[in-house]
Parts: sequence; structure tokens; C-alpha cells
Amino acid sequence: MLTMINKSQIIEISTEELDFYNALTNEVCYGFPIKEGKNKPTPTKRNSNGKYISCKKNECTWWKNYELCLEMEKLGQLYSKRERYVSTVSEPAKVKCRCGQKFFLTNDYLGACSCPKCGSWYNLFGQELRRDWTDEIDHDDEWW
Repeated sequence: MLTMINKSQIIEISTEELDFYNALTNEVCYGFPIKEGKNKPTPTKRNSNGKYISCKKNECTWWKNYELCLEMEKLGQLYSKRERYVSTVSEPAKVKCRCGQKFFLTNDYLGACSCPKCGSWYNLFGQELRRDWTDEIDHDDEWW
């Protein structure tokens, strides 16, 4: 028996960037993320605790590229515009197996997944599958 913790849902993710466009072709050349109203480099380094940290201006390619874009904008080679990008992602349902293990219903194998603790198989609707459900699959089938 499977208990539903959270249903699957579509989540909208919104990001903002300062994009630099080629003044002649109007094509985007560079994009820099905007967080909390400010341009901030995307963290790529980790500190000793494993937490991501941003780079410092004098040691970071990100900042050098950003400053280069600002210079090229002053020369009229680029122009900048704030852009907002929206994308959606599907978050799978979170469930609790009869053994007590919590996990996400994901499409790991032919529209089903197994409980990481007890190995019970469930389809994406949360229905438990027989333990021998894969035995009926004809791997020589031309559609396989």
C-alpha cells in the first residue's frame, strides 16, 4: 500500500538576466544572472564546508566578462536589456511505501520505479505492480 505525501505538480521557475546583445545583429551574446536585484556570479566554487561561494572580482572570469561587456556597451558594440525567463518543470509525486520508505515516483524503467528500501515496484499512478511484472516484457519485440 502506497501513501501519497505530495501529488506531482508543474512548477514554474522564473529567472532574470542582464543580457547583452550585438548592436549590429541584435543577437544575444552574453547573459548574466540577476539575483535580489543585483548581478551576481553563479557560484561554482565550494568552501571547506561544501557550501557554494561566489568568486571575487579580481579572480573571476565571470566578472572579467561582465566588465568587458560594459566596456563594449560604452563603445556601442553591445546593448543590454533585462530579460525574464520562465520555464516549467514537473515535480514527481512524493510517496511513502508500506515499508515506511519515502521516495519520488519517477520513470526509472518503463513507466515505473521501485522502492529503494524493499524493492516493491510502482507505476507512475502509484499502483503497486506484481513482482514478476517485467517477466512479461518481450525484449525481442520490434518496438522494444
